[in-house]
This record gives sequence, structure tokens and C-alpha cells, in this order.
Amino acid sequence: MNETNKDLTNNEIRKSLYLSQGLLLSISVGLIIFFGKELPLMNWYRIDGKICLIGICAGIAMVWIQNFAERWIPENWQDDDGINERLFQAFRLPVLIFVMIGVAIIEEVLFRGLMQHFVGYVAASLLFALIHFRYVRKPLLLATVMLFSFCLGWLYIRTGSLAAPVIAHFIINALPALIYKWNGNRGNGQRNPGRE
Repeated sequence: MNETNKDLTNNEIRKSLYLSQGLLLSISVGLIIFFGKELPLMNWYRIDGKICLIGICAGIAMVWIQNFAERWIPENWQDDDGINERLFQAFRLPVLIFVMIGVAIIEEVLFRGLMQHFVGYVAASLLFALIHFRYVRKPLLLATVMLFSFCLGWLYIRTGSLAAPVIAHFIINALPALIYKWNGNRGNGQRNPGRE
């Protein structure tokens, strides 16, 4: 973790997340207000069991890919400067889950629902990867985000509904957070016999 990220308080991390998501939400609202008649808004949240299952399976598969990569790829290639860990620490679990739902909805509406409609699948997927600018100097992490972005865009094309990419995006964000919180809570209540 670099010194800048170490110095951020939990409150600053929360504010940064809220500001960035607020900006993306504002852009989405503006685009919907100005171009709403051109958009397939009624199809965005068409949902059924098949769409949910596709989203769940895709999300779990992407987390599995990420887990596989973390086991076999050198740790210094995966280093995000501790940002995700700090984000997980900044929120209590129920709030973190709520935030992850919001992030998935906001980002999928903007990048799949709006950008993919206006600039196309490839450009929207690349734009999504580039808003994760903290990974620009981390080629493996950027490639992973780009792969996931293309997968999320494909889910929207495949199902015609934002529900599948929203569900998958939520799982990609929330499952690692749940695992992190679970591992942290298991360790907090136990004594380490080797450190007495």
C-alpha cells in the first residue's frame, strides 16, 4: 500500500466512494433526462429466473477466475495498493453490502445501459475499465477489469436486461468483501497459540 492510501481515514475512503458514485449517478441521470426517449428503459430491468441465474453464474465464474489468478500470479502483480482492503475495512458488513448493490446498479446503468447504447460494446467496456484509473499502472489488474467489463457487456447483450450484469457485478464486488470480512472475524476472536 502506498503512503497516500495508508494516510486515508475510513471517513475519507467513504467520502471518496460516495463522491465518485454520485458523479457517475449524476452523469446517468443527465443522459437519461436528455436521451431517455432513445433508450430501451423498459427492458433494462426485465427480470426472470433465467436472467438471475445467468447473472449469478457469471458473477461466481468471474470471482473464481480472480481467485485462480490470485493463487498463481505473483503477489506484486496483483497489488492494488491496499485500496480494496481499506474499502472493506471502512464499512460495517450490512452497509458494505448495501453500498455494493448501489455501485453495481449505478455503474451498470451508466456503462451497459447508457454508454453501450450510445458508443457501442467495445468502447463502453474500455471506458468502464479506464474509470478504474488506479489500475492503469497495474497491467494485470487493468486486464482483469477489462475482461470483466467485456463479460458484463456481453451479459447485457445476451439477456437484453441490465439485471444480469448488475447481479454479476454485485457478486464480483460483494463476494470478496464477504470473504475478507469472514476471515477477519474468524481471526479476531481466536487466540494465536504461537504468539503467547
